[in-house]
Amino acid sequence: VYAGNGVGLGKFKYPNFAPRIWNGRVHYELQGDQYDWMATNPDVDVGSNTGGTETVLQTIKTGSVGSYGNMLDIFAKNSILIQGLDIHVKKKQVTVTIYTRPGSYVGHETDKNGWTLMLPPTTLHGQGKGRLASIPSSRFIPMLIEAGRTRAFYIKLTTADLLYSKTAVSGVGDVLASNTDLNVLVGAGLGSATFGKAVFEPRAWNGAVKYKVESHASSDTASAGYNGWGQPVQGALPTITSEPSAAPSLTPTSKYKSFVSDMTGDNGSFGNMFTIIATSRDAIIRSMAIHVGTTESVTACVRFRGGSFRGYETEPVGWVTIMPVTQLDGKGYLGHTEFPEEKFRPVKIPKGKIGSFYVTLLQKSIRYTNWDGPDKSSFVGNSDIGIIDGVGVGNYPFGAKFENRMWNGIIRYEVE
Repeated sequence: VYAGNGVGLGKFKYPNFAPRIWNGRVHYELQGDQYDWMATNPDVDVGSNTGGTETVLQTIKTGSVGSYGNMLDIFAKNSILIQGLDIHVKKKQVTVTIYTRPGSYVGHETDKNGWTLMLPPTTLHGQGKGRLASIPSSRFIPMLIEAGRTRAFYIKLTTADLLYSKTAVSGVGDVLASNTDLNVLVGAGLGSATFGKAVFEPRAWNGAVKYKVESHASSDTASAGYNGWGQPVQGALPTITSEPSAAPSLTPTSKYKSFVSDMTGDNGSFGNMFTIIATSRDAIIRSMAIHVGTTESVTACVRFRGGSFRGYETEPVGWVTIMPVTQLDGKGYLGHTEFPEEKFRPVKIPKGKIGSFYVTLLQKSIRYTNWDGPDKSSFVGNSDIGIIDGVGVGNYPFGAKFENRMWNGIIRYEVE
């Protein structure tokens, strides 16, 4: 039973609150033939969370003391995506929960405000002293830490079976383990299964961090702008820098035109692929806003390719990254979660041509609308641009495909 959503009113399409743990009991029996729940409706892929090369940084696994939990900080030298954690647990079955927050845990040991649930209560089979136990990847929500940033983690058990070390460390915040990508810092032990109880410092976390380095540039093209048909846009589009440009903010009163799609989506998953056609004139897509089902922080990435996305739904080949992995403040149901203009690489779609976008989150929070009817080439748009195709994607960065899914959001653009 996985964490789900609470619903604010007794109907679909009303505000929902996530994550929420259902209270109840499931009565069931085993059958000879398994029921294919994946074929029914849920837009989810139960495969691995991410792709790419994974690196592991291990601290130590010699701890002989412990209690209910550990708090620790991780500092990223390069932008990294945390894909999993191993922990040191006594040889027995335990229940583990993980919380996270931006910045250091120091000063927040006894207050749950500001902490976000990262791993709902999950059963784990401890391997005993000297051996690390891996948290199931299917339950772990990947977490981005941008270069130069620190993020705190609180690993908590319901029983006092987590092992850590109190020797061979000098102080909170000292480097416990390090490589070229990150530092794991000395933290604290927690003497209770709740916030606000005994805190023991310094304590050295026993475990391993599984991650991959996030590239903020696509290997497909290094052009400042990209028209999707094999040629850089020479001089037409601004170079993206680390500082905001002088262009106005992306609001409804911006100099850019806006197309607002349907915003009542009551389905969703990790991502959406959709195709835009420039109907009357050349269109330059400047940025977007999306529909997410949470008011907490989300992490998004945008890819683009000239032409249709059909045949390119399952791998990054053929896609260009136009917005690197970026953390956003979710605006929740019916809200517009804006992409920062300085992060979004503009793309030009010539008149009569199509271009495809893949908007994906690291969390299962994007909302979209199920298209009614068999025609997956339904058109929604205005006199300048239109959306003519769409699918949902069931994992990050690629996963199961769900047909006839209408993207929810705003397209910020201008025409030539």
